Amino acid sequence: MSPNGVEFPATCGTVDPTYKSGFTAPKLLLLKTPNWFVLNSGLADYLPNEETLVGVLAHELGHYYRFHINPFKNEYNFFYTQDEAGNPGHKPIPNASLETFGKEVLKQSAAYYPVNLMPKANTFKLDPIIYLAIGDIARQASSLPNCVLAAEYDHGDNARVLAAMPYSPPNSIETYDAFTTVALQCLADIEAADAIKQEIDIESAIKTPKWAPFLRNNLISRDGKTEMTKYTMTVFGVIGSNVAVPKSFTKADILNLAVTLRANVGKINDTLQQAYDTRLGLYTTEQEADELSLEILANMGLGGKSAVDTYMIFLNPDEEVGGFDIGLQRCEKMRANQWIDPEGRFNLKLLPIGDYTDPHHGACYRIFNLSREIEAHKYALSPPSPLDPSVWTKMKQDLNHGGISFSEPNEARNLNRIRFHPKGCAFAPKD
Repeated sequence: MSPNGVEFPATCGTVDPTYKSGFTAPKLLLLKTPNWFVLNSGLADYLPNEETLVGVLAHELGHYYRFHINPFKNEYNFFYTQDEAGNPGHKPIPNASLETFGKEVLKQSAAYYPVNLMPKANTFKLDPIIYLAIGDIARQASSLPNCVLAAEYDHGDNARVLAAMPYSPPNSIETYDAFTTVALQCLADIEAADAIKQEIDIESAIKTPKWAPFLRNNLISRDGKTEMTKYTMTVFGVIGSNVAVPKSFTKADILNLAVTLRANVGKINDTLQQAYDTRLGLYTTEQEADELSLEILANMGLGGKSAVDTYMIFLNPDEEVGGFDIGLQRCEKMRANQWIDPEGRFNLKLLPIGDYTDPHHGACYRIFNLSREIEAHKYALSPPSPLDPSVWTKMKQDLNHGGISFSEPNEARNLNRIRFHPKGCAFAPKD
């Protein structure tokens, strides 16, 4: 390496011994980003027009042109103050003073998000926070009939139904109701059996839960099990960190733990509220891809509306994360009202990010952020002329009926996928 750049010796693989003005190396590594990406053709079923498909492609091209597969350390996932967002001169700047608080928000968000997504069943009696703990307790007392029944939810079809608990809604409320019935009866049976209740390690069950269907479910990969275990420990580490576990076992003690744990979730809500009040931003590769997609669409003459419409499609109808992720109805109202909440909850022209642990921020926040970018860069909102809708109709028909073919014979088996090559934009047959 020299002030002139990289210099190569006359004979490749050798180093000139007289070269002393820099440092040398026997090998040179050039990081390269893949020049293709894949979209499932089923995505077309969710998109109303060709412009929104182009919006999706523009976002993925943003990842490509910013080399997000091999980003340099500290270029992303940093915290900043959102007052400077929407700056046409530069992207947000890291704020070192927010680092400690930001890491706490990440930890709290990781715990809050899953336990509040799970809906309550019609006969809901078992707080989802202690679901895994009850499983551990049931396994420790497996000689009791109801505890045996509770432990049976550790495998088979029931395990698959409940496998993501408490990280996503169960596929069958009836299955969850059945589990809570036998689990609560198991607790009552343990309480009545003095010899068994003395052997139950409650603290281990609450603080370090081990019983969970996904930990032994062969349908889940090793990496998936590791990730789920990490989330389990994060959730219980946050909500159980200040919980005094009872020394003696009674059913009432165990169920009262749910009240205490739920109160800790309330503290997590306070942390997320503080993150909103302090305008805490987290800059991710997904946010940069969103913002760059606007520039790409503007250069194509499609305008920013294509990007905004694209993310409207992915909005959930309901609010999530305790109100810190905006649902479709509220988002539409706020967008129509220049991002001031008609109901007065969010009236500072700033929306909550949602789950900080997800690099994809909440859909309404993404739309809001794009609106700021459109205003800052003076992008046209609507395209000068819309794309021909008949082309989109034909494309969807081809996708749904396997009409898309490929130039490479070995790709014929992948008719449910389309490969997009950014450099050549090769799409389907060359003709």
